[in-house]
Amino acid sequence: MKRLPRGIRKHIRREKARIRREVFDIKEQEQQIQELRLRFLPKEAREAEKIKEVAIGPAEEIKQKQGPSAKKVKVKKPIIKKEKSPSKKKK
Repeated sequence: MKRLPRGIRKHIRREKARIRREVFDIKEQEQQIQELRLRFLPKEAREAEKIKEVAIGPAEEIKQKQGPSAKKVKVKKPIIKKEKSPSKKKK
C-alpha cells in the first residue's frame, strides 16, 4: 500500500490522540479510529479492508472462545564448539 502524504499522516495521528483522550469506551475508540482510517484510505484499500474484516471477524470470536492455544515448546540449539586451529610458533 502506498504511504499517505505527511500532512494527512499528521492529521490522522492527531485525531487518534484526540479520540483516545475524549472517548473512554475502548470499543467506541476503536470504531472511531477505524472510521477515521477508512475515510483516508483509497477506494480499493477500503474495499479490501471490508472484505478482510468480514473474513476475519467470526474467526477471532471463535479463537477467543476456545481460549489460549497449546504452550509453545522451546527447542534448544546444540552448542557446536569450533576446534582451535594450530597456532603459529615464532622463531
